[in-house]
Amino acid sequence: MVIDRYDTQELIEGQYEHGSEERVCRNLLGIISKRKMDKLEAERLLQALKILSGYFSKTHRFTAEDILFIHKTWLGEIYFWAGKYTLENQ
Repeated sequence: MVIDRYDTQELIEGQYEHGSEERVCRNLLGIISKRKMDKLEAERLLQALKILSGYFSKTHRFTAEDILFIHKTWLGEIYFWAGKYTLENQ
């Protein structure tokens, strides 16, 4: 059996919202419309940019924890896995 190391279907991040025709990742809000999810992610990105602008200094050296913080700030209200390393199925 060949295992694809990029296959995420068994991971929580690789699961889709029921009824979304595998177009929308499983999310906290039950959104199934790709268009609605794209719009919400874009809106949250603008909010995150406002929150994060000025948070880090120009000389800041980013760490993995910083990237997780940024990801959670952006998508934390949408996806339960935002800002976390890969999780196993819940």
